[in-house]
Amino acid sequence: MDVNQLEYLTIPKLPYREVTFEALGSYRGRSRQLRVQLFALDSRPNCPLVTDSDGNSSGALLCEGQGGGKDLTELLLFSGQSQPIFLKNPVLDQAVRGGTLYLGARILEGQLAADEWVKISSIRFRGRL
Repeated sequence: MDVNQLEYLTIPKLPYREVTFEALGSYRGRSRQLRVQLFALDSRPNCPLVTDSDGNSSGALLCEGQGGGKDLTELLLFSGQSQPIFLKNPVLDQAVRGGTLYLGARILEGQLAADEWVKISSIRFRGRL
């Protein structure tokens, strides 16, 4: 994603722990399923912004290779179905304490055509002190 997922949250700088990430993952495409790896980065990667056929930003960056991200989980998404995502990882603790989290997704199995998409939505963070 091309924006810091924590940018608009007013999170006090406190020693959070046991941070959880909840969201919905969805996929729209012709393949029956898509296996996707989610990873976290602590800075915005220097990659080109993806645009749709009308030239509008899709909110995603297109990067090659690893890009220095930290692996969070793998998802198996089925076309037309939303799937809950629940993550608990020390990487999230560090991101929330620092106030910066960029999420990335890498397709491990399946393909996306130009008119297809993967979407992570309804993102929520919770943590303990």
